[in-house]
Amino acid sequence: MVKRVTIKDVAREAGVSIALVSFVMNRNNRLANGKEAYRVSEETVARILEIASRLDYHPNSAASSLRSGKTRTIGVVVSDIANRFFSDIVRYIENVAYESGYTVLFASTDEKADKLERMVSVLTNKGVDGLIIASCAGGEQTVRRVVETGMPVVLLDRDIEGIEASRVMLDNAGACRMGVRRLYDNGYRRIELVSYDMEVSTIREREAGYADAMRELGLEEFIGIHRTLYGRAGDSVTRIVADAHSRGVEAMIFPTNTLSLLALQAMNTLGLHLPDDMAVVCFDDNEVFDLYNPTVAHIGQSVEDLGVKSFELLRDMIEHGAPPSRYTVEPQFAEGGSAQRRGEKKDKN
Repeated sequence: MVKRVTIKDVAREAGVSIALVSFVMNRNNRLANGKEAYRVSEETVARILEIASRLDYHPNSAASSLRSGKTRTIGVVVSDIANRFFSDIVRYIENVAYESGYTVLFASTDEKADKLERMVSVLTNKGVDGLIIASCAGGEQTVRRVVETGMPVVLLDRDIEGIEASRVMLDNAGACRMGVRRLYDNGYRRIELVSYDMEVSTIREREAGYADAMRELGLEEFIGIHRTLYGRAGDSVTRIVADAHSRGVEAMIFPTNTLSLLALQAMNTLGLHLPDDMAVVCFDDNEVFDLYNPTVAHIGQSVEDLGVKSFELLRDMIEHGAPPSRYTVEPQFAEGGSAQRRGEKKDKN
């Protein structure tokens, strides 16, 4: 039977104390004032790590967890993992967590409040050190309860008022203001928006940003917000677009990536040409937008920032007891032929 290499073996080989090997193998450990417990030369650190690698020594993570009270595991709950927006964010969270020595457990609620409650319960029972949550409609009480237990929580993408948690959010209202103003600057006035009938902060804030911008530009009479059910929006979006075109609507904004793709399909089904028959501003980044002729104007948000900052804020709460804080991702407008200035000739590709 092969003898398991222990920390004593590494210390003996390196000619140092067990305590020093433990410190080097767990360099995230710090005193409360942020200073390292030992002053260790880089040469000594390198020698200990080389010996540990050569001997194939692996620290006992279970014992480490018992000593620290931490599992170095976090939970991430998103509303729809099939949505590319969330799957891309999850990938960035997993990458940065791995680099920091954390394991990530994922769950998807499919926009169901009862499933959110169950997934949060499962993850907390598994001993996660903290949670990153993109909530769903009706999930407020579940999130509130877990925060009240003292669990570090970061709200991702979707805000919940009155909860002592960190937040990483897009400037949602500013994003839709940006879309309206760009269309206005390009000569469009009758601008409407298609949204989801969902009580989540991102949707309501984007609707509010659209309406505010229309009022600020003196276009209040043209405000039109159309809501469709999430998961059953395909035919509905086609009907909304057809009706808008028949009424002489000049441009439409689709403020989620799923609505954007449905809108482009609807335009194709209806035989509408962008932007001659109707101008379009979509949401999020998608390589499909660059394949269209003309290319699709859209409002982008950095999924890397959303993912990386969510983890960093959670890690600071777990490791340093940092108070709740907020990080706002600024929207970026990507120009495209679908919203070019009225009267300009389309590029021929």
